[in-house]
Formats: sequence, C-alpha cells, structure tokens
Amino acid sequence: MADEYRRLRIASSDPVARERLLAEAFEAGAGGAEELDTGAPASPCFEAWVYLPTDEAEAIRAGLVAAAGEADEVGAIESLPEVDWSEAWKAGLEALRVSERLVVRPPFVAFELEPD
Repeated sequence: MADEYRRLRIASSDPVARERLLAEAFEAGAGGAEELDTGAPASPCFEAWVYLPTDEAEAIRAGLVAAAGEADEVGAIESLPEVDWSEAWKAGLEALRVSERLVVRPPFVAFELEPD
C-alpha cells in the first residue's frame, strides 16, 4: 500500500551533521522528520525519527548510511502501525470552561451545562 510508512532513528553529536543528515533524508524522499528531546545530558545533541515511504525505505536508509560520519548513527527501519488520522486527531481534545457562562468545545465532545 502506498500510504504505509516506516521510520528510522538518526542521531549525531555534531550540529552540522544534523542538518546534513536531514537534508540527505529529504532529498532522498523522506516524508517527514520528528526531532526528539531526550533530556539526557549523555545522549547525542540531536536525535530524530525520519519517516519513510515503504517502497523507498531501504534506498533512503542506504543513502543515509553512506552520508553518515563517524559521529552519526543511522538506526534500523521500523514499521509504523496503521492509524486512522481522521479520528485519531480528536484524542485529548476536551471542553474548555473559559468562564462561569462560557464553554468552548469541539462539536464531537459532549458537555452538560449545569443549571444556575
């Protein structure tokens, strides 16, 4: 299926390599990237998940491995579970009581007003 995606982790302790690796990934056809904040001082200064179309994942990874320097890491390719994003984006949204008389809510969230 053309909409399936895979991901791999890249890491580098060199800030310049960070930009180079991401540029290489996007040039090769990556669909997106997510920078990770590990919060651990001993971890590399940069880590990211790079999202790859299934049919191009191996070729993109091979290009990243070839472009990686000694301070860089290119992880193994992982499969992503299928997600119905037409529904998943709603998770975590709730009604917000702005004041005693005003509530803002998405139309798909139930909210009962309490009588005065």
